[in-house]
Amino acid sequence: MRKFFYYQLAIAASIITTIALEAEARIGGGDSYGGGSRSSGGGYRSSGSGGGDAGFLFDILWFIIRMIIRYPTVGIPMLLVFAVAVYLYYRKNHKYEDYYSSYGTEEYRPVVVNKTRDYVEKIQEHDANFSFPIFKDFVFSLYHSYHENRGINKLDNLSAFFDPKYLAKDSKIKSVDGVVIGNCTISRATINAQTNEMTIEVGFSANYTEVDLKNQSTRYKLAETWKLKKSSKILSKAPERMSATMCPNCGAPITETISGVCKSCNQSNKNGRFSWFVYDIMSTKEVLKETTSIESNLGVTNLVDYGVHLPTIKDRSIESIISTDIVMKNEYHHLYTRAERIFIELQKAWSEKNWNLARPYETDTLFHSHLFWIEDFKKNGQTNFIQNPKIKMLEPISMYKDKFYASFTFRIFAQMIDYTIDKEGNIIRGNKRRPVDFSEYWTFIKGINSNEKSAKTQDFECCPSCGAQLKIEMSGVCEFCGTKVTLGQFDWVLSQIEQDEEFSL
Repeated sequence: MRKFFYYQLAIAASIITTIALEAEARIGGGDSYGGGSRSSGGGYRSSGSGGGDAGFLFDILWFIIRMIIRYPTVGIPMLLVFAVAVYLYYRKNHKYEDYYSSYGTEEYRPVVVNKTRDYVEKIQEHDANFSFPIFKDFVFSLYHSYHENRGINKLDNLSAFFDPKYLAKDSKIKSVDGVVIGNCTISRATINAQTNEMTIEVGFSANYTEVDLKNQSTRYKLAETWKLKKSSKILSKAPERMSATMCPNCGAPITETISGVCKSCNQSNKNGRFSWFVYDIMSTKEVLKETTSIESNLGVTNLVDYGVHLPTIKDRSIESIISTDIVMKNEYHHLYTRAERIFIELQKAWSEKNWNLARPYETDTLFHSHLFWIEDFKKNGQTNFIQNPKIKMLEPISMYKDKFYASFTFRIFAQMIDYTIDKEGNIIRGNKRRPVDFSEYWTFIKGINSNEKSAKTQDFECCPSCGAQLKIEMSGVCEFCGTKVTLGQFDWVLSQIEQDEEFSL
């Protein structure tokens, strides 16, 4: 009897200890953008806390009640310890509960002055072609290409856009992959009339993985500032020419540029002669916390990230813009509906690991960034499942409009079941029964150039240019009419996804 008593006591102690350890492991131990190696979607989203563990806690409580009946001198202290453990767990996992429970109200909705808008308007006074969403898409692509080429020692491929001092070979690393940009903002813009130069400082918050020569992988979180310049005597390139994959002068493939000089046109973009040129990079990085041994031993698979609880950052004039702007007055309802539909279509494409289904709805840069993560899952023998996705709320955040495009940002509050299994069928991330709540900032763009053809249809299943059944090639071109439909000329397409932990206007 005494042996059985100690056996029961050991089981109870281990269960209660597990509660405490699980609570500790969940705080900052998930795989969201800010807290772990990456989100289960590889930067595709960040997860929030889901529902409670009511069934699990009830089983433990029932066990303790039985212990109280049979061994009250042991069961009662166990009940007290259990109550304290549950209380501490709740406090740690719901420290932002007030924010979350109030996200449908204005109480936790700070509005801010949009400084980026001021910088953009300043640049446009000297460059009427400057388009902020296109510039942002360009630097996103350039950032990805820079770090990935740095890992394979092919930075000379980008010599048209970088000062040579940033193209040196890094002999300590074997590869750089999994580049995820959390946010990208303009922190400063200047116009120098004497030198005829305009400069922009761009701040990045990002993650990536470096693999060293011993095949050891380390995930880093970075804060980087890039300084770019361009001649103020030239206008920015048109959207179809604003690309990090072609010569900024003649449009030849960037692989034909050697030591900054294009073999096709024999011209150099040094100091921003034809397009934006990176002349300074300042960077700080820190090692990201990886999954701990406690999490592995306990099988903790819940993703916990408190970005969803953070207050919304929005332009203080956005409601007025929606009601008075000539584009938004006619487009807002359609954009809202299309954003909801795109959200569902992307979850479907992601879960089926068939990212071609998402091709009509994303710009080139975003599509290829997400395609990387699909291939990464396949390479590692993993499958990420998304089930029952639903949007709880779309909140309008900000809008930009220029010569070529209108861009509109929503904060999306949503819920889904999200989990990842390995090739043996074991759950390694997430929970297949408990939905998670999350939020992100999604930016959509649409062309507003009056010279563009109007869409023949807004049917999701048909090409907006020719009206035929929608079949889009990897390049974003309709198979039937040859029109590129992912530039946003005809309808809103998703341009960027930014993490709620990092977002700023």
